Amino acid sequence: MYAGFNTIDDLNVENRAVLVRIDADVPLKDGKVAQASRLRAAIPTIKDLQAKGARVIIMGHLGRPDGQVKGEYTLRPVTERLSELLEQEVRFVVDCVGRSAESAVNELQKGDVAMLENLRFHYGEQRNDDTFAKNLAALADVYVCDAFANAHRDHASMTGVAKFVSQCAIGRQIEKEISTLETVLENPKKPLLVIIGGSKISTKIGVLRSLMPKADQIIIGGAMANTFLVARGMNVGQSLFEPGYVDVARDIISEAGGTGCRLLIPSDVTVAKEFKEDAEAKSVSISEITPTDMALDIGDNSVGTWADIIVPKAATILWNGPIGAFETK
Repeated sequence: MYAGFNTIDDLNVENRAVLVRIDADVPLKDGKVAQASRLRAAIPTIKDLQAKGARVIIMGHLGRPDGQVKGEYTLRPVTERLSELLEQEVRFVVDCVGRSAESAVNELQKGDVAMLENLRFHYGEQRNDDTFAKNLAALADVYVCDAFANAHRDHASMTGVAKFVSQCAIGRQIEKEISTLETVLENPKKPLLVIIGGSKISTKIGVLRSLMPKADQIIIGGAMANTFLVARGMNVGQSLFEPGYVDVARDIISEAGGTGCRLLIPSDVTVAKEFKEDAEAKSVSISEITPTDMALDIGDNSVGTWADIIVPKAATILWNGPIGAFETK
């Protein structure tokens, strides 16, 4: 038992089917995995289960197919990359529920690994539908959650399955993340700098509000920053932002001042007319964003200013989410 959760060490999985939820939402390029850090993070959990004699069934999602089967979101390339990382064949299963999934699981031997097709090809995943969760749970005796990047989501493969299996546990990645977060949040070396990126403020409101009283400074980047810029009355052109959360961003800016936490938002951004590789891009101040510009990263001045804060002045850094569209040059 760790921090109130069962871990793999608490399980008896000898010759048992174990359903493992991982972070499989990785960038692809030309039909191949372009960046595999999320898959590498899942390897310790998979290998420990194999060492204990489990039959391992991996599940995850890729992109936003919205409940439809779309070829560009298949997990077949992810399966191939996972096979390389494990240095053994990972069997690809053409669906995540139903006869094909049941048949594939029944054929697994101790130490074998299979990967189910994209969970989000089914509407029941994001709706946390009990029937879909039961069908997933029917494939295994044990459920292990190791999808830290999805831990905030109330989806069938995250919270639904746990209701319908005999044993549940967290994987090694989540175990490691909890340990690190406890250290950072309970007794960090000061100054504590938090870097929050990604595309959505809506998924990080609670994180921001819980960290503001603890952090000395919070850097906000990624498309999230655009919502804060709009909250400050700035034009962001064609940039991605969340109109429904502008007032929330404005409230967070106000609340930060009351906690003594300095909130840092980009002073300039890298813009392009379209979001594609090798698009013509340039660094401009926030006031120079035109109606046809898309802010895709922080600008040159922000890079320099933030580097000066991060490198010599932060004793502890907590970083969550990219601060730009790093997948595209």
